[in-house]
Amino acid sequence: MLALMSIVPATHHHDIPPPPCPAGPDDRPTAKGAPRPPDRPTEPNAVPDEPSDVPPPVAPSLAELERHVANGAAARAAGDLGIAAAAYLTAAHGYAALDEPDAAVDACLRGLAARPGDIDIHFLLTVLYLRRGWNELAVQRALLIERRLDIDDDAVRRGALGALARDFRARAPELERLASAAS
Repeated sequence: MLALMSIVPATHHHDIPPPPCPAGPDDRPTAKGAPRPPDRPTEPNAVPDEPSDVPPPVAPSLAELERHVANGAAARAAGDLGIAAAAYLTAAHGYAALDEPDAAVDACLRGLAARPGDIDIHFLLTVLYLRRGWNELAVQRALLIERRLDIDDDAVRRGALGALARDFRARAPELERLASAAS
């Protein structure tokens, strides 16, 4: 080890060259004909109008969602009910994003068949019911969630339930108590 140290020259921080300067705004590569992204703000506390480095959300494909449903069924058959419920919940969110409410409700119900106490599935099902105008079912589901939160005492989910109740209390006045209780 000592012999190796005598062969390798010692370097000091002042011997290391500085990193190259970043490219200026005109040096950025762009695809032919592609517009250049806006320059980043130069003021220390300035915030850009739109984040240029965040891609827009991509909606899942129906094939991808069907894979989640198939994975949920396979997991349920294998006895892995937590994985099954998570797969069905993922599919339900995707179907809801694609404005396929029937498929979303179906995926939620399959998830609840695998794991009846999954509060996240109950919550999504409540939202789907309210969007469809199935207010009585939505209120029953919201009250079920409230009873579950009385046991689990989850402040984040309780706040989300209150926000949901405030958003939809015009459609279902029975939600008023939940909305005011969470305030």
